[in-house]
Amino acid sequence: MDNPVIEWLLSVIGPVLAVYSFLKAQTTRQENRITMLEQQTDFFKTQLERATKRLDNHDEQNKVLIALTEQVKALSDDIRRIEQKIDKEM
Repeated sequence: MDNPVIEWLLSVIGPVLAVYSFLKAQTTRQENRITMLEQQTDFFKTQLERATKRLDNHDEQNKVLIALTEQVKALSDDIRRIEQKIDKEM
């Protein structure tokens, strides 16, 4: 290696290629991590939507049960009144 230009190019290009390949590998790893995180985020979003839907259905069922309980109480009161009228007539 008598030519100083070639020596200089090799001394510059070698480290530059090493840094380039290191940064490229890091970028690839980061892209993979980001992809995995995006997939996890999508999964958690679907889980959250399912849980929200289940809670909404549960709330609706509770409202129906409360309404039915009130109707049963009202019917029980009506039956007591009818029984009291029948007892008074007898």
